[in-house]
Amino acid sequence: MDTIKNEYLTEEYKALHPLQITTCIENVKFVCFVDETFSKAHPTPPLKQLDRLHFHSYYELFCVSEGSLKIKFENTESIIKEGETVIIAPSVLHRSFIESNNVKRYNLNFVMEKTNVKSDFDLFKILSSALVYPLYYSVDKNIETALKKMSECIKTNERIAFSLHFHEIINAIISKHSGQVVDIIRENSESRIYKIHHVINLHYMDDISVSDIAKMLFLSERQIRRIIKKYHSCTFSELICKMRMKAAYELLTTTDMKISEIAIRVGYNSLSGFYSAFKSEYGNLPLYVRKNK
Repeated sequence: MDTIKNEYLTEEYKALHPLQITTCIENVKFVCFVDETFSKAHPTPPLKQLDRLHFHSYYELFCVSEGSLKIKFENTESIIKEGETVIIAPSVLHRSFIESNNVKRYNLNFVMEKTNVKSDFDLFKILSSALVYPLYYSVDKNIETALKKMSECIKTNERIAFSLHFHEIINAIISKHSGQVVDIIRENSESRIYKIHHVINLHYMDDISVSDIAKMLFLSERQIRRIIKKYHSCTFSELICKMRMKAAYELLTTTDMKISEIAIRVGYNSLSGFYSAFKSEYGNLPLYVRKNK
């Protein structure tokens, strides 16, 4: 079989993958490259030039949720079955093949680099050891579940939640490598903003306050305000309004609900207040948006 060393340059790869999500865990910075193929699978065209092996400068993760996936290497090949996950290390010559329309798989590409963060847990060293082999192999339902949630995060552009689910994958890799359950998701600002988002998503239509969230999450009001300001560059009230308007826009463009009903659904008792907030966010009144969707 012919081989071709087709290593993507970073800028070229970024151009092909417009969504890049960066997250830091302990002393490692990860950049995940995501495109529309993340959770889609199509049969590999039977063209001879596609049989050529290639390699990348990044880690390539495959997780099969239905069917099977074939990966060819220089001297061998592996069949990745349902429920199995593999991670192919950089510079390893390979080629993946999908031979059926019934295959469902996740494909996540990422790079990692060591940072100057001081930590008692040398994650970079451990991961470099765990992923040094051409093919890292695992059967772990937690990885598949995390990838499924990450797929949903891509659709809604929830980058922080995506990052935290990626943390779960790293946890699974480290736990398998060490032979014991490891939890490296510390109580940092990333995990806190995720929890804040979760609470607001459940209660944005209610008369919820910073004090209410602080009590639910055992944080101070000052911490919550500071974290929201850091990640959203706005106040708590502004964030609530943005989330209400986002929900209202979705209901306006995807349902036949009356505008007055939508206003109540997203937390407004005053229709004039709803109109004012909506126009401020989108530049037009709700009826205009509905008619021009």
